[in-house]
Amino acid sequence: MNALALARAIDDVATADPERLGYGYADTQHPWRHRPAIAHARDAFHELLRAVAARGLRGTFVQVGGRAGMQRALALLGTRVVRVGGTASEAGDEPARLPWIPGDPCDPAVAAAVRAAAPSCDLVLLDGDSTYAARRAEHALYAPLVRPGGLVAIADLSQACPEATQPFDVDRFVADLERDVLAPRGVRCRRFGGAHAIWCYVQGDHSVPSPPMPEGLVLAPAPTHAGTARGFSIHAVDGGFVAVPGEDAVLDPRALARNEHAVVLRAATGEAAHEAVAAWTECAPLLAAAREHLAAGRIAEAEGLAAAAAERRPALRAVLLASLAAAPHCKELLLALGTLTLFRGAARLGAAYLRRALDQDLLDRVLLPCLGNAYQFLVRDADAARRLLEEARRATRRHRLAVVCRERLRGHVLWQYPQLLEEVRGVLQVGAGSGEEVAAFDLLGIEERAFLEPQPQAFAALQRRCAARAGRDVLLPVAAGDRPGERVLHVPGDPQHASFLPLREGAPRTPLRVPVHTLDELVAQGRFDPTRYNLLFVDTEGTELEVLRGAREVLHHVDLVCVAVLFRPIYEGAPLPQDIQAFLRTAGGDGFALRAIEPGDDPARGDAVFRRLRRRHRA
Repeated sequence: MNALALARAIDDVATADPERLGYGYADTQHPWRHRPAIAHARDAFHELLRAVAARGLRGTFVQVGGRAGMQRALALLGTRVVRVGGTASEAGDEPARLPWIPGDPCDPAVAAAVRAAAPSCDLVLLDGDSTYAARRAEHALYAPLVRPGGLVAIADLSQACPEATQPFDVDRFVADLERDVLAPRGVRCRRFGGAHAIWCYVQGDHSVPSPPMPEGLVLAPAPTHAGTARGFSIHAVDGGFVAVPGEDAVLDPRALARNEHAVVLRAATGEAAHEAVAAWTECAPLLAAAREHLAAGRIAEAEGLAAAAAERRPALRAVLLASLAAAPHCKELLLALGTLTLFRGAARLGAAYLRRALDQDLLDRVLLPCLGNAYQFLVRDADAARRLLEEARRATRRHRLAVVCRERLRGHVLWQYPQLLEEVRGVLQVGAGSGEEVAAFDLLGIEERAFLEPQPQAFAALQRRCAARAGRDVLLPVAAGDRPGERVLHVPGDPQHASFLPLREGAPRTPLRVPVHTLDELVAQGRFDPTRYNLLFVDTEGTELEVLRGAREVLHHVDLVCVAVLFRPIYEGAPLPQDIQAFLRTAGGDGFALRAIEPGDDPARGDAVFRRLRRRHRA
């Protein structure tokens, strides 16, 4: 598996099951919704797995802490991945290949169970608590399991999410490990990533001991469990108390910083924390019911429920404000505070709180009509209600495009950027081949389409794929270039790689004379209307720059250009990617900027996406 195939396989794991495993990486999360499948930065985690692959490590791996998504990603290379601690194991995993050992990784009994399950391994990834003491204990317990030649990896999120009282604990531990233990033995420690870092070193003939605890080091105090109340666990942390759903005795400070808890209630004392939990559990259902009534247009019923909540717990607003200061992105707090405020003489302020909550998910089917009615009937701002509806429509299309691209369209760079497709209303494809992208355009709901393909067999297949649209597509059996005329097309056994340019090396090709037009000439002849297409798709096996030079007027109507590029000199006279970039930089009036470029399954070929520098406003 080459580096590109490995990266795509890891990305597939990171996006495979958002509901159970989470989605994406730590550096692709919104501050209000932190639930990645792989709780590391994408580049750092990919670099680690590339290092594992480069050393040919294929045996047992041990993952200390972390999520099940990471375990599945590690299983792309390891034959068996033992996960210790971390989040609960999801149903459906292969227990023999992906076993999970619950408990505190620093507990000697848990470590003994791991040693029994994996007496030796090729990789240990230490990813537990971000404290000096915990990381040192993990290193002492699990690093000796790695056989000579294997890798010991140490995840460092302490710089990305430092604890307020003692930041950068893991970084301090790695610095001590390097200075006092690794360097004297001639062992080099590599760092992948930035603030979300992963350090690793190669195990020598003998395992590396953990450094001694530094004299005078003040360890970061862990949150203290202070009891449970009504399904919440209460913890003393940072000079105050917080209550979060669940009855876990351990609170990870990183989870608070990342907003991983559905509700966070903050109080100054333990007694006040119990009162906050009581106020929340009694009033949150009333306020949720009030939003449902408001969404249905039953304003009086909604106002009555909000008033009942305020009367039952007069201190509720103060509780919500204090908690929101500690967790400013908590959606449930925003919803409750916004609902309560709407009916207390500050409708616009209440709507602002609800809008902050809606910004986290514009597709919320209850909150969207609720806020729309709040603007319409309580704030008395019809313009705000109309703007909200338009934003919701755009969000709906954006969401549909993202789902289609993620679930149905893989392997092309353009499908990896659904946000670029949001305003595509028509596509002009030059070098359409047999119509391999027609189904993708169908799924994306792109109605206006024009296809150019000069190779007769490929054109016939293209016609069959477009037959269901009853002639609504423009199909032209011609080639495009920078001047009109006729030209010899060299057709190989695989017709999708037919080209006007001779191969530098390779099997002989069948010559075929085909008509060539510039795109601007075809427009002048009335063969298609350029105003209907704002995506130009060009794949002509080495003559892409010629096509663009013959489309100077067409490019004035285009917002997005997707061009096939060659990373190796396959054809005589083919342009380099930077030649295409230089031309598009000033083309079409405003010019186009490179948005993405990536190799395909064949590392010699790839695709580049360019976007207009200045977006145009359309009537």
